[in-house]
Amino acid sequence: MEAEYWNRRFEKAKPLDRSPIQGERTVLNLTAVSCSVMFAGLAWAQPSPVAEKKPATLDALQAEINSLKAPHVAWRGIAWKSCLLEGLREARAQNKPALLWVFIDRPIDDARC
Repeated sequence: MEAEYWNRRFEKAKPLDRSPIQGERTVLNLTAVSCSVMFAGLAWAQPSPVAEKKPATLDALQAEINSLKAPHVAWRGIAWKSCLLEGLREARAQNKPALLWVFIDRPIDDARC
């Protein structure tokens, strides 16, 4: 009687589902899409125009730098001071406020002031 019970139990049992878990399937799909996009980008990539340029002379580089700069910027006309005491002295003499710009990471042996 016990054997019949177990035989009926095994007949009703469903086979195990061997398909990958949903998370694994998602990871596989994401990997496939990422690789496809990456390889498509490599296939359609064009050579950089910078790589085609020949080395420029010093004058050509300086002209390119000057062309990138804005012609009349107000802050370039300010006589900036690297010494706080000198800047405070000048601000007091002209009766104008002083703007203090603090930059951390100044070398200890800097002798500008």
